[in-house]
Amino acid sequence: MSGRMGLVPRASLIVCRACAQAAGAGVLERCVDAVSDRQILLCTTAIENKFLNDAQRSQAYDNRGIAHAREGWRERALADFNEAIRLAPDNAVAYANRGNLHLNAGQFGRAIDDYAEGIRLAPTYAPLFAGRGAAYLRTGQLQEALLDLDVAARLAPGDPEIFNNRGTAYFNMGQIDFAIRDYTEAIRLEPSSGGIYYNRGNALAQANRMQEALADLGEAIRLLPNHASAYYNRGVIYTQLGDRKRAIADMREALTRPPA
Repeated sequence: MSGRMGLVPRASLIVCRACAQAAGAGVLERCVDAVSDRQILLCTTAIENKFLNDAQRSQAYDNRGIAHAREGWRERALADFNEAIRLAPDNAVAYANRGNLHLNAGQFGRAIDDYAEGIRLAPTYAPLFAGRGAAYLRTGQLQEALLDLDVAARLAPGDPEIFNNRGTAYFNMGQIDFAIRDYTEAIRLEPSSGGIYYNRGNALAQANRMQEALADLGEAIRLLPNHASAYYNRGVIYTQLGDRKRAIADMREALTRPPA
């Protein structure tokens, strides 16, 4: 009798370990799907669960880093992405997210390095090419930007930001027709983006398609009523068309808006 009872704690321990593993995996899933401060809490719970393996904890750190970045806590986000990569050096998504953090901070060299390592690990993951293309664009390396954004567009043809950035690369290279084409595709994918209408409006103005440019800048203003540059550029077009009254009105509106 006493011998049989002695087996109970051992059996209970095995069952509870399995429950803890299942619970840890469940917390990790909720950590991935949650938002904002709840995501931070759930990911921290997952990180502290000793039954998760390094790859799972890497994923939890990565997702908590995203939540920290969303809240504007850059140093915390960076620490989490660093730990995610330490735990799983093959975590290409963590390299992409750390690259995005560097990109948004204007640290373009570090961003490019992270995207490059991520591409080595996951050569079909579109956000890595899109991110590196954006970093190249910001540093004026336009040919390199086009190469990466071409790949990104093939891998993720439904991402409007890729087409917007490639349109800007073409615009900066003076290839206005290609820029208009890409901005048009970006608008088709995201018709509520005032920034893309603004970009296409400027490209249309460069192509001397003034009425279309006015329409796009007007839509940019409708979607982004405080966009000072949209008012200013529309005022410039009105000036060129000889509509002095509307030009003056737009210039005045531009002066009342905060600078971008």
